[in-house]
Amino acid sequence: MKSKNTKQAVHWTAITAIAAVIAIGFAGLSLTACDDGNGTPDPCSGGHSYSEWVITTEATCTQDGVETEKCEVCGDLGTETRPITAGHNYEWAVTVDATKTVSSLVETCTVCGDTKGSPKTHIDSIALLQTVLSGLDANTADEPYTILLNVDSLGGDAGSVGDTLGNNNTKFVNLDLSGSAITSIEEFAFLQCVNLTGIIIPDNVTSIGLAAFGGCFGLTSITIPDNVISIEESAFTECIGITSITIPDSVTEIEYGAFAGCTNLESVRLPINPAFTIIRERTFWGCESLTAITIPDSVTEIEDSAFAGSTLTTVEFKGTAITTQWDDNAFPEGTALWNAYSAGGIGVYKRTDTTTDDWALSVE
Repeated sequence: MKSKNTKQAVHWTAITAIAAVIAIGFAGLSLTACDDGNGTPDPCSGGHSYSEWVITTEATCTQDGVETEKCEVCGDLGTETRPITAGHNYEWAVTVDATKTVSSLVETCTVCGDTKGSPKTHIDSIALLQTVLSGLDANTADEPYTILLNVDSLGGDAGSVGDTLGNNNTKFVNLDLSGSAITSIEEFAFLQCVNLTGIIIPDNVTSIGLAAFGGCFGLTSITIPDNVISIEESAFTECIGITSITIPDSVTEIEYGAFAGCTNLESVRLPINPAFTIIRERTFWGCESLTAITIPDSVTEIEDSAFAGSTLTTVEFKGTAITTQWDDNAFPEGTALWNAYSAGGIGVYKRTDTTTDDWALSVE
């Protein structure tokens, strides 16, 4: 008879053997937790996990597309769908004609070429100006683009016209504002817009603000309309590209340094207006190319340094309303010119020898 301990040993040996057989069987089968019992893995036997959407039909410009639910585990496509809305992708197509004028703007679908709305011949918002400029090729000051801009304000939520030009400073532009509903060119409006080569100001503008065009080095052409009354301080300071300026007779006030530093300014026509009485301090300071000027008969005072730094050799006085002597630096050799004027009155005064202080009334 076997002892109790012997029986227990045989029992545990049998159990161990059976466990080993079972382990070997499972290892050979490599069953998964989701096995369907037939040896085929079914990871979603407990249900699919539809948490993704895939495009099963692409949308076109005119036909909706379809997205279908997809199981993130096994990739099965479910029965639930949702539409992809059809639609055009419109962008502005810009036409630049042979004269470099932005002549047409049409909203055009980049996919199918469909257009909407009527073509524009002008830009009517600052945002659209930014869009157009960003799409134009870089150019040179010799071949600027001409852009017609019709806006109610030179500034707004999209920034200002001046900022927009400044942000696209490789695009040189002649700006035609003649259709814009603005009544003033605000202060600093185009400050240091070096790529602004020309501008047409609308007829309804009555004032040009502080440093409005200050530092516009590339500006060579400007038309000031007949309704402008005031040109504020430093409005055109250092516009070194301007060679000629006609100030309309509507102007009654030209403030301090309005044209100071316009080194290539050769010709100036001052307003003929009874209310234009003072040529302010430094108005034409540093205009080293200015050799001649005509002073209207309405002028009663010429302030300090009004023409300092110019190369005036001819000054014509149309009247004798100036009774207070100007400072010596109001003109080149200003004291000598005053002496000649106070003695001679109306007439053309010339300085034939710039090495002396000689000014004399011309008898021609």
